[in-house]
Amino acid sequence: MIRTSQVHHCRACGSTHIVKNGRNRSGSQQYQCRACGASKVLLPKRRYSEERKAEVLRAYQERSSLRGLSRTFGITRKTITQWLKKTPEPDDQHQPITDTQEPCICLIATDAPLKFKWGMSRLLQPWLGL
Repeated sequence: MIRTSQVHHCRACGSTHIVKNGRNRSGSQQYQCRACGASKVLLPKRRYSEERKAEVLRAYQERSSLRGLSRTFGITRKTITQWLKKTPEPDDQHQPITDTQEPCICLIATDAPLKFKWGMSRLLQPWLGL
């Protein structure tokens, strides 16, 4: 019987001096590198390809709901939401046309009420109707 051994390397520094170091929240085996001290999973779970992400985001742009996308593509709503937060907005080139002496007034339209996180704005929000 022929036995083969596989030598694992640290993903941070490439050293072969690694030891088991418990499990992470999802249950994957963690390893700690003795050389650099990094504690990581040796073989992380495969992520979605960029093509798959683009396909899901295109479907979202066509006004599909998050639940519908989740059912259709088999991807959790949380993952899709994270992708949406990370994708940059299309560059809207704001170039107002005004006379040289006239000041520019820019208005922003929102599709939901503003929610302030802290400070005096949050206290005044209910009375101002923002």
